[in-house]
Amino acid sequence: MKGELLLIEDSHNTQMIVSKILERHGYALQTALDGVTGLKKLEDMKPKVVLLDISLPEMDGMEIARRVRDHENEQIQATVLIALTAMGTTGDRDRFYDAGCDDHLPKPFRAAQLVEIVDAYMSPDYQPGKMLSPGARRREKLKEMAAFKAAAEEQEKQAQDEQQPEVPAAVLKKMPAPKVKTEKKEAAKKTQPAAKKDFRVTEDFLSDLLKSGSVEPVDPPKEED
Repeated sequence: MKGELLLIEDSHNTQMIVSKILERHGYALQTALDGVTGLKKLEDMKPKVVLLDISLPEMDGMEIARRVRDHENEQIQATVLIALTAMGTTGDRDRFYDAGCDDHLPKPFRAAQLVEIVDAYMSPDYQPGKMLSPGARRREKLKEMAAFKAAAEEQEKQAQDEQQPEVPAAVLKKMPAPKVKTEKKEAAKKTQPAAKKDFRVTEDFLSDLLKSGSVEPVDPPKEED
């Protein structure tokens, strides 16, 4: 047998899967379904490695990690804590590490990933508290990659800014302001009825009307004496 470790996990299915994988690779596994029971088993067993779910009833994994790191027993303080959780963003990982976890294995995981991380920490060559953990090395590598990416993006942005010619202020003043049509004005135009055309008598119309022969003159009736 390669060694014994503890799994604190509130899912029976996950407990069964992890147990089968690790037992197949020569490990013995103790389990706990809640945080309070898990911390008690951890103190009794004093295992080298604990697979720790974060979302737990009674006491979550973050609180367990803090209590382990503040424990009066030095052996318990040096326990390797691997966060085993579905929360896998950069911010989540930072919270786990800040609380005291040594590494992080996001769910869902492959059997090979689980065995690889357990082998790394259960190896006799790894001495907790006396050397940089694989998780810490991985974390530093991720930080270096993020810093390199940010620097490359900044250089690319500066290069694009240098390629774009700067428009003189005098030219900008002469440029006409863009016409902005508001939605209210456009809506008013659509709903406003078409204006009626005024009927106006023009001089051309009157001249045509008064042309000779166009209107028969009528004498006014004579008044009887």
